[in-house]
Amino acid sequence: MENDLKKSILSTIVFFDMFDYPLTKEEIWKFLYFPQQDYSLDDVKKFLDHGNINHKEDFYFLSNREEIINTRKKREKESLNKYKKTKRVVKVFGLIPFVQVVAIGNFMPQKNTRSKSDLDFFIVTKKNRIWLTRFITILLSYLFGGRPTPKNQKNKICLTFYTSEDNLNFQNIALHKNDIYFHYWLASLVVLYNKNQTYEKFIKENEWLKKYLPNVFKNIAFTNTKTASKKQCRLVSRFEKLAKKIQLKKMPKHLKEQANKNTNIIINDKMLKFHDKDKRKHYYNKFLSLINRVY
Repeated sequence: MENDLKKSILSTIVFFDMFDYPLTKEEIWKFLYFPQQDYSLDDVKKFLDHGNINHKEDFYFLSNREEIINTRKKREKESLNKYKKTKRVVKVFGLIPFVQVVAIGNFMPQKNTRSKSDLDFFIVTKKNRIWLTRFITILLSYLFGGRPTPKNQKNKICLTFYTSEDNLNFQNIALHKNDIYFHYWLASLVVLYNKNQTYEKFIKENEWLKKYLPNVFKNIAFTNTKTASKKQCRLVSRFEKLAKKIQLKKMPKHLKEQANKNTNIIINDKMLKFHDKDKRKHYYNKFLSLINRVY
């Protein structure tokens, strides 16, 4: 038991250390990675109280990494400003009748975004409305300051991941069974808009994730909103094919050429994922190197 718990705790601390983010005892329990049995918060606290893991001001971190406490505090302040803009964008996106879920990814949940980073959205749409949703959200994003560019990403709206409500199980787009970055990304989405209990369905479809992160979805609170009228949806349904045609025509050539060859870029009528600079393999190798060094 002690060996397993130690490895899970160290794995958790190591992963977040890669993003300069020290953890509290409660956060270590919540994000406890790949334990072989169920551990309570008290189990984790007892281990940390009697272990030799570095800690200060209620934060736990790797050896010689005390400086990331200040990094975390600084980024938390920066993230609050980003969050205000995000909420304004979500309110507008929620007016689109076929948007079911709007969430923020890339560790926004831990308030660990850099000042120059963009706002990374994940959107679930109604069935057969993914292309039209993307078309409208992209147009609206320009009203909120535009899209990110290589030279300017600060607070820009990044729209690179959509899925439809009939395609909620993401197990098949993991790089492999130990795709730790993807596991944490999926589990730490911050849901700011949720219609028709779609996010609850999303969690149910991804029960497999609890094998790796059993505590993330415990005591979770959901936000539900009203359903848009069917009349609204019928009025725009005829434009789905047109929206797809326009976007495929304007889409960069390299994205279309790489589409569906791996899990980085996926283009179909149920999922649109444009992560051409996917760093999951890089983070996995870095994680292995660090965990082997400390365990």
